[in-house]
Amino acid sequence: MAGLACGPATYVWAKRDYAHGPSAGRSRMMTGSAIQYHCVRPMRLRLARGQSATRKIKRERVVSRSLSRGVSPAVQSLHVPAGAGGTDMTDSHGAGPRALWVSDRFVQFVDIVFGVVVAQGFVRYADLIMHPSVSWFAVWALVGVYVVTTLSWVGYHRSMNRYPYETTTRKAWVRMACDFLIVALYARLLFSIEELRGGAQTARLDNYIFGYLAIFALYLASGFSRVWERNDRSASRWTIILAFGAGYALLLVLYKVLVANCGVCLWINWLFLAACVLPYVGYRLWRHPYYETSS
Repeated sequence: MAGLACGPATYVWAKRDYAHGPSAGRSRMMTGSAIQYHCVRPMRLRLARGQSATRKIKRERVVSRSLSRGVSPAVQSLHVPAGAGGTDMTDSHGAGPRALWVSDRFVQFVDIVFGVVVAQGFVRYADLIMHPSVSWFAVWALVGVYVVTTLSWVGYHRSMNRYPYETTTRKAWVRMACDFLIVALYARLLFSIEELRGGAQTARLDNYIFGYLAIFALYLASGFSRVWERNDRSASRWTIILAFGAGYALLLVLYKVLVANCGVCLWINWLFLAACVLPYVGYRLWRHPYYETSS
């Protein structure tokens, strides 16, 4: 090719016909401040092939780095824009893709325990589900446990969406242990229904009420472990948890006093059963707007 001469406002592209004919690659000579020219086809092919080879090399490097770190290339390259119905691959505290992947494995473990608790309820109390007239009191207590478990599962996942486990530190293991023990207490609450099969006239709710108190005690422990893990006091609204825990403690004391003075009776048991389940639903409804910022 003859060459390109450049002046202050003049560009000259030398004309040349290639052996393949005029259509294979022809340029034009133009002058002026707004210059337009057509690159020859062979040059465009070489540029396109070079760019394709460069992109291929970059993809191979990304895959190589991903495999060396133990992270799937698809997971590493995934990016969901904020506000598009998902979360970014880095949380608000800067957790990377590998840390989020490990955190998801922790969450899956807790989910398995949730599933075991729910399944045990169906297996253990199949007769109550099939024939609720045997003991309506025990059936409604069972419904209360399922309400607690379901709302807790939803809240747990919304909380994890904001504050995943910091798997790069051992503090995450303490937090996960607290979450595991919380689900174990749901199982204990489920097993306490066995004592309520006799009906509201003879059953005692001591263990059932104590189950709610123990759950809120571990909610408090889980919240403190999250604050410790994140080094962020706003990571848990522990004051409201403490208030509800104190309320269940007062409820347990009041129940024991009433039973000691009045004996076990129908209206006391139904009243305290409702006093266990309804405040918990209120707690979850109150917490719902704050799940995007804390748990």
